[in-house]
Order: sequence, then C-alpha cells, then structure tokens
Amino acid sequence: MEQMVKNFIRFLKKQRNLKENTILSYQRDIDAFLEFARKNGQTEMQAICMEFDNYLEDLHAKKRSRSTVSRNIASLRCLFRYMTANKLLEADPSKGKKYETGTESAREYQDLLTIEEIDRLINAAKTEDVKGYRDTAMLETLYATGLKVTDFLNIRLSDLHLKEGYLTVETDGHTRYVPLYKGATKAIRAYLNQGRKYLEASPKTDVLFLNLNGQPFSRQGLWKFLKTYGQKAGIQKELTPQLFRRSMAVHLAENGADVTVLQELLGHKNIALTKQYIKGFKPKIISDYKKYHPRSQQS
Repeated sequence: MEQMVKNFIRFLKKQRNLKENTILSYQRDIDAFLEFARKNGQTEMQAICMEFDNYLEDLHAKKRSRSTVSRNIASLRCLFRYMTANKLLEADPSKGKKYETGTESAREYQDLLTIEEIDRLINAAKTEDVKGYRDTAMLETLYATGLKVTDFLNIRLSDLHLKEGYLTVETDGHTRYVPLYKGATKAIRAYLNQGRKYLEASPKTDVLFLNLNGQPFSRQGLWKFLKTYGQKAGIQKELTPQLFRRSMAVHLAENGADVTVLQELLGHKNIALTKQYIKGFKPKIISDYKKYHPRSQQS
C-alpha cells in the first residue's frame, strides 16, 4: 500500500502538476486514513479502502471542520479513482455517493430504511431452498445486530448463543454481547439446519455465512448480495451494511432506546459517534403532533 501511495503522489506531481502544499495536504489526509484503517485491523488494500465511510464518521464524531472533512473526501476520492483506473482497486467505495461535509448536518431520516422496506427485503429472500435460508438469515442478522461489515463477515459458529438469544463479537480484546430478536434466531437456526451444511466445502471453515462456493463471503460479495435484494424488493436506496446499521439505530431510538444502550450495541468507543447516528431524529410522537395538531402550522 505504501508503494502505491508513493506512486500516486508522484502522479500528482508529474501528471497533475499540483502545488507542493496541495500535495502535502493529500499526503497528510491519506496517511491519516491509512492509520485509521490499520487501527481497525485492515491490512488488505480493498479492505482498507472500504473503511472510507467509517473514517468520515470518525471525523464527524471528532467534530472536524467542514473544510477538513471536505478536503479529506476530495483527497481520498482522488486516490480511489487513481487506484481504480490502474486496476489496483476492484471497486471505488465512494463512487456515486453524496457525503455530508459538516458536523451540523445529519443524514436525513427518510434516507434510512423504513421498517416496511426491511420487511420487503426479508420477504424477497424467503424461499425454501439452501439460498433462501441463507439469505433470509443474513438479512435478519444484519438488521438485528447492526454490525460493521468486518464483524458481520467474521461471525463464527462459536459466536452464536441462539438459545440465550445473542451472539458475541470480539473487538480489540473486548467481548460485546449483541442481542438477536426471535425472528433472527429462527432464521439462523433454519439456515444451520437446512442451508449451511449443504454449502460447506473443503477446507471447512467455522465462519457462519458462506457463499455458494462454500467459502466465507467477501466484502464485494456482500455488497452484490445487498444490491440484488434491493432490486428484488424495489428499493431505490443504495443498500449497504452501514445503511442497515444506521437504520437499526434510529428504529431503536424511535422505540425509546437510550443513547448509552445504542452505544453498547453498536460498539462505539465514543458516544459522540452514537449521537451522530441519531442526530436529527425526532420521536414519532413529535412528528405526529406537528402534522395533526390544528394549531401546529400557525406561526
């Protein structure tokens, strides 16, 4: 990765003819991003780049200025385009996305998945075959846990405690206990009994979710999986694990969950990041009051 960054900086100097101060700014932004990805345990190039959204959230949580966030977005997007053009990166994690640049602007509530859309996605997966059992379990687990991509893909059989209704996640030597609602435990059981054992290939793995070749899902495989079901369910929003994560957080807040509970569930070290997840959220009782009260529209 370091050599690739050096080549990119050389490209900026010789091909783009950027000023030295601008190039130094690119270098600082890229170095900070790579350090963040390494702290999250990423070593492979594609996996490092897929930390982009998490990195921006971290900048927001640390209340970095609008100009700082905007500059980081520009620097890293330029890097991703360079890598994609040179076939060093399979997919640009920022392509086609709009990013907020100020800590004061929260993701709009309507941009999240609704409960009705979650139901449509899960219903689209429900077929009584190996793939259907697996896909239903994956969607239920994503929504039940709100896990980050890496944590979700690394769920192992030994992490499951279905009788008790939870799974465990190991992060930085710390064990988190993540609850599972009944529908999720039921779907996982069905997958284990009627799906996974038919997918297993040699060499065997204890990773929970396997692709049709019997191997653990890759990040790219998971993104394609979600895109496919988004199309099947007729959902126009770009489906990502991060969208499930944010949607779950807001739905829990809507039902009265305390922010400290959400912090534990999401595995946030800094509660400011948890607050950023639900920033702009208003309880339904408030939105209904404003909508229906006869005097609420009067100034």
